This record gives sequence, structure tokens and C-alpha cells, in this order.
Amino acid sequence: MEKNRKIILTVAFLGIISYTILSGHFLHPFFPSPAIVIINVGMNWCYHYEWPIIESEGNTTINKIVDDTAQFGTDPTRLIRIADKLSENFTDMYWPSPQNFFCYYTYSDGKSEWTWCPPFGGIFGSNPLYYGYVYDKKGRVRARLSNDLNYNPKWIAYQKTGACEALSIFFNETANRSGFVSRIVCSNGANHTWNEVRINGEWKYYDVQLYGQVKNTNNSTFWFGNRSEYGEKSGFNRSDITKFGVYVFDLQHCGNGENITQYYEL
Repeated sequence: MEKNRKIILTVAFLGIISYTILSGHFLHPFFPSPAIVIINVGMNWCYHYEWPIIESEGNTTINKIVDDTAQFGTDPTRLIRIADKLSENFTDMYWPSPQNFFCYYTYSDGKSEWTWCPPFGGIFGSNPLYYGYVYDKKGRVRARLSNDLNYNPKWIAYQKTGACEALSIFFNETANRSGFVSRIVCSNGANHTWNEVRINGEWKYYDVQLYGQVKNTNNSTFWFGNRSEYGEKSGFNRSDITKFGVYVFDLQHCGNGENITQYYEL
């Protein structure tokens, strides 16, 4: 009996140690879990190896949206159709759908990070660091900021996952291919990214993430308009939007591009 008890305790102890090491809980949130590092390295190699296929299919998706909306030419109505097409079957955790969300880990200071959903989350714990691939319940993958794929519109069009930044990159590429002049803008104060499109010689804001939130409501026109109205229409506090400035996004850092804060002030 004593021998069996020792065996059970030994197995249990080793199990706890193994889980702790694999989950990274003894390091989290400052260091990546060894298990997550191994998984991410493998995924990173796989996705870059398969990049020719991913790039081709993503490019086809963008071109199809361009072709399907071509009848509108450069009428601003086309931008609504483009937003509708690219938001179809897109996973964004902020949109009002029970299927459209990622798992995320909340630190003790209240800040959240994208992380693994089960099964990896259930087996290996919640450690969002390193290459940072995360996926939704349908198995679609999002690349985090540390990965070069995160900024590629063809990757985003292929996976159809992300949040405001991914949607802005996706929309920007599609709108420009459709004959519009579009650019990406950002605010560190609001921690948000959206687009501007030049209409009749004037820059108008277009917020595709906001579109996904309101497209089936009576507020469906709130996702675009004059820049001075963005604070009221977007739901963001104007002071947060302009707190650290509004900039043209250079795909590297919000704050390196042209400062356009004045246009978002009253």
C-alpha cells in the first residue's frame, strides 16, 4: 500500500512539474512557454514554406472583391460593397457574433493580449509571446505584431482574421486596387487603426471594424464620414483619439507617419 502511494505521489508530482514547464506558468507573462515556442517555430516554418500558395489564394480573394464590385466604378457606394465583402466570414473579436472571437489573456494590470484558444490553451497554458500565432474557434490563424505576415494584405485575405489593423490593411489594399486613393491611419491614444479615402479631393474616414459592428443596425452610416465627426460617430472619446496624435500609418509604428491630428479636432 505504501509503495503504491509513493508511486502515485511521484507520478502526480512529475505531472505537475511537466505541466508547469510546458504551460510556462512559472515564467508567464515575461517569457514564452517552451511548448508554445516549439509550436510557433513549427507554424512559422510551415506558413512561410506554404507562402506561395497562401499568397496566391489571398491575392485571388482580393481580386474577386475588386471584380465583384467593379460595376460601381469609383462611386463611394463601392466602398460600402467592398467593406461588406471583406467582412463576410471574417473573425473579429469585437464584432457582435458568438463565433467571432479569439481567446485572450488578461494580465494583472488589466491589459489584454491575444493568446491560444483550446486545444493549445487547455494543454499548454496561455502564453501569447514569441512568434505569436493565434487562432479562432474555426481554426483560422492570425499573426501577431511580431510576425512579418501580420502586415501582409494577402495573408489577411487568406486567413480572414484579425482586428482593426488587419481590417484596415485588407480594406486599404482592396480599395486602392479598385481605383480609390486610400491610406491607413492610427491613434495610439485610442489604440485603434482605420482608413482614410480621398473622395472628391477631400479625405474621409472609413472604419471597417466599426462597419462590422454596425452594418446590421440603423447606425450603418457611422463607419464613414468627415474626419471632424469621427469622435462622435466612432464611439471613441475624442480626447483619446487625439491624445498622442493621429498619424498616417507606415506599417511599422503609429507615430512615424504624417501627423494629421488637427483634422480630427473640432
